[in-house]
Amino acid sequence: MVFDPTSKVRCRADGRLVFSAVEVHLPTTTEDVSQHQQLFAFDFGKQATLVRLIPQGVLGKVPENVNSFEVSPDGKRVSVLGEKHSVVVLKLATGSVETVQAPAESNIEDCLPVWRSTNELCFISFPKSNNVALPRNSRFGVTGRRGF
Repeated sequence: MVFDPTSKVRCRADGRLVFSAVEVHLPTTTEDVSQHQQLFAFDFGKQATLVRLIPQGVLGKVPENVNSFEVSPDGKRVSVLGEKHSVVVLKLATGSVETVQAPAESNIEDCLPVWRSTNELCFISFPKSNNVALPRNSRFGVTGRRGF
């Protein structure tokens, strides 16, 4: 694995560490190294257990740079901020990925999505005003919110 200065590490409630990195298999050349990052979980309770969190089949649906991620308080979902303010949510149990904010052009700086509760994710929405996304029946509904 290759880390960079913006790599992130989070501790889940179950004690596992979640972190972002580029997966590398040795021997390798510069051309062979993927630019697509992966999320991994490390379980201290199991000897040397490192688990990929993003299934290979959906890796293309997740932003290449996954350093801007947050784990939901219950540890069941991960939100990832992508290019041009896009936001995706990965459901860890199924590996499904849902885009809750499509890419949008804007002059403002990126703002990391924040989990307010296990099922409430706040993020900046474009072109509308700020919004709150609420999961309902495994889909995210969007409700307007002001005051950010």
